[in-house]
Amino acid sequence: MRIFGQIIVFLLLVSCEYSKIKKIAGNYYLVIMAGPEPSIAFHSKYDGSNYRTVVDGRIDSIANDSNYIVVLRKLKSINNDTSEYFIIEILEELNWHNYSGVMGPLTRQDFEKRRKEIGISHLKLRQVDM
Repeated sequence: MRIFGQIIVFLLLVSCEYSKIKKIAGNYYLVIMAGPEPSIAFHSKYDGSNYRTVVDGRIDSIANDSNYIVVLRKLKSINNDTSEYFIIEILEELNWHNYSGVMGPLTRQDFEKRRKEIGISHLKLRQVDM
């Protein structure tokens, strides 16, 4: 039993070392789990669930106000680098069946058009700092 307890403590220490969590707004967080690339996750305060990924990995830049989060995700490959944009409406709860409140991935042109329609052109993307 003592060895089992030591293994649990070791696993907790190791897992904590490799994870970072930084609040963005509302129930939305930047999360890094066992890798160098942050994701955007939602944490429900009602059901006590774990952090659930909204936009996964390679988050380069974000901006937010009290109603929206805008996101730039950069995907790199051997032959091509791609930029994807997301607009996330800050909601109290998410519908996980259709990810209500999440627009994207969007092209830069669609992103700029949607920002203008919603009235959030003032939000300026800034590089993620964990």
